[in-house]
Amino acid sequence: MQYRLSLSSKGKFVYYHNAKCGSRSIIHFLKEQTELSQEGTSENHQPVFYKQDWNDYFQFSFVRNPYGRLLSLFLDKTKKVIGTKWELERYAIYKNNNFKDFVMNLSIQPWQEHDSHLKLQSDVINLERAVFIGRLENMKTHFTYVARILGLKDRLKNKPWILPHFNTTEHSGYREYYNKEMIHKVYSIYKEDFERFKYKF
Repeated sequence: MQYRLSLSSKGKFVYYHNAKCGSRSIIHFLKEQTELSQEGTSENHQPVFYKQDWNDYFQFSFVRNPYGRLLSLFLDKTKKVIGTKWELERYAIYKNNNFKDFVMNLSIQPWQEHDSHLKLQSDVINLERAVFIGRLENMKTHFTYVARILGLKDRLKNKPWILPHFNTTEHSGYREYYNKEMIHKVYSIYKEDFERFKYKF
């Protein structure tokens, strides 16, 4: 299997990238605070084949409620980055559309064919090997735990929070953006994530 990931042979860890789940902040922290290996670590986040040599590494990732993740994607890719180097044509076509239009059109092209931002979170993480899957909703507590496991305990001293915030989107609670039709549509697409990670609307 192929995954987008960051790894350290020296630190013996693998972090599986999961878009819109704090991944840019986590990658930045790992680059700043640890020694990442070239093998399996890609600047452009292209997927790499998993190697059995990593089986005894500490493997982790973070997930997010699919409803909140999808809203964050919409506000970022169809509004925030339009006109910048981060603009992507597949999302730019929705720059004048509302969130409902975006959600209800997800089936026009099979969602499996979209980039990593729309993939099942269950598919971007090696669930057979990941020993810790944190939640974005509890990022401070869960990433502090990861940092301790990685041997970065001393770098937490006297710091209320260790992760910089990159690529955040401003919005009120995601529930305000959904109606019943949209709720059903998103659940039908991401049912595996809802069931595996125990998320609800």
